[in-house]
Amino acid sequence: MHRFRITTFLFSLACLFLSVSSLKAQNWQQWMERGSRYESQGQVTQALSCYDSAIRIEPQKAQAYFNRANIRYQTNKKTLALVDLNKCLLLDTSFAEAYFNRALVHHELSNDAFALADIKCYLRFDSTNTESLLLSAEILERMGDARGAAKVLQGYLNNKPEDLNASVRYARCLRISEQYLEAELYLNQCLKRFPDAMVLYETRAVNYHAAGQYQSAINDYGMCILLQANNPALFAARAASKTELGTWQEAIDDYNSAIHLDSLNGNYYMERALLKLQQDDFERAEMDLNQALKYRCDDLRYAFMARGLVRFNQKKGTLACSDWDKAAMMGSVEAAEYLDRFCKKTEPHE
Repeated sequence: MHRFRITTFLFSLACLFLSVSSLKAQNWQQWMERGSRYESQGQVTQALSCYDSAIRIEPQKAQAYFNRANIRYQTNKKTLALVDLNKCLLLDTSFAEAYFNRALVHHELSNDAFALADIKCYLRFDSTNTESLLLSAEILERMGDARGAAKVLQGYLNNKPEDLNASVRYARCLRISEQYLEAELYLNQCLKRFPDAMVLYETRAVNYHAAGQYQSAINDYGMCILLQANNPALFAARAASKTELGTWQEAIDDYNSAIHLDSLNGNYYMERALLKLQQDDFERAEMDLNQALKYRCDDLRYAFMARGLVRFNQKKGTLACSDWDKAAMMGSVEAAEYLDRFCKKTEPHE
């Protein structure tokens, strides 16, 4: 989680021995000093009141709005924090920290276009700040600009090559932007520095699969499974590569292992059912699709369509039409075509 930056003025005190409670605040600087002391003690309500007083006395001081925005952010009043940061930057367009904080608030409010504009403004003041580069990459990733995020992360990793998490993010962005060879070469370099980091093998396996290098993906998943034999997602991922390679029975074996480890995951049943369907094993395919629907796989629409197809091939026309009708209502064009072709007659296919 990103740290919400807090910067405060350093004020000289008339008497260093006065406590916060005994300080007689008469001008905005004194209210600011009292607020910062309350803030450092975690007394945010009192700090907010002090910053309010400072702003009432002197409403043209950017720092007061900045400090109040910090308190409002800490108390989860992000929209109000945004209002204060807007005022702060209206009064002082060179207030670098305010750009960072406003970018963070915009990002957390899902205003990513505004967040990106603000973080770019901040980076003009400090182009190498690591926290800002990571936030910039995060914003770009969420906006779907994987290539842009990769470029930012590359700059970050030039200064922080030991950051394993950032390395994985960089490789993932390269893959998403279909720079498969670049991702592979980078991951190979990382594995020389982090030979025991299984996350790099898994990341490389995903990249191999995306690049169509299914056997290489299978090899890397196998390496991961050796050390994480209780991870069902690894078996399912390897099964997907085996499916693409055409070794269906081996893929089924991996889905069997995934289901043994996580019997409530509807997606595993769904994928195994499709392989059974390819083998014309309609009875077992239907059983798996029943489980996929029971445990609510990610694509219910496709599961209903597929079960309709299985049932149709088992001469269960009425049940098939019922499944296709459900899938069509969910938006399946394929199911709608089956409905129109096979289920609009007086008697459904039996």
